[in-house]
Amino acid sequence: DISQLANLVWAGADNLLFMAGRPGMGYDLFRWQTSVGIVSRVGGHGANTPPYAPEPAFDPRGAWLSPNGAYFYWIEEAMSQNARLMRALDLSTFQVSNVMSPFQMGSTAEDTAICKFDSVLFFSAAKDALVRVEEIWSLDQNSGKAAQVISSLGSGNSWYSRDLTLSADCSTLSISAGQSVDKTHLWRLDL
Repeated sequence: DISQLANLVWAGADNLLFMAGRPGMGYDLFRWQTSVGIVSRVGGHGANTPPYAPEPAFDPRGAWLSPNGAYFYWIEEAMSQNARLMRALDLSTFQVSNVMSPFQMGSTAEDTAICKFDSVLFFSAAKDALVRVEEIWSLDQNSGKAAQVISSLGSGNSWYSRDLTLSADCSTLSISAGQSVDKTHLWRLDL
């Protein structure tokens, strides 16, 4: 029973990817292959053909294509916990892999930075879904491989990293970070 679609993205001329489900009940990722008129579930949460059991299990929190068009990425929030997963769908095989799980991640543009010269995405996230100690991570979007932590700024049970800004040549990342969102300092990370 689907009542809403989200994050519709064309992956090539023959594949429309979309998330479908019911608000508050969960979503999953589907593929419509237009040349043969077949819809299949590709999000990795259950059967890939009708009746698509079990029910979809996450809330979508964003989706995008890699710069080279080889991967479709999305962030899903588990319905049963306050944790998010970042996943990748290889568009040549339609196989799903976890890029990062579980974690806490901000949801504003200031929590990310992208180098205009390559496919690297930088973002702030806490690896432990229960302890908010945010570090800086990098993800080569063209590879489909797991994200890597590149900082060790955090301490204690609380650390916030915000306002990521890359230098024009992508060699330095500046970050506003500290033990509370109200008391931060400017940090420099040489890449």
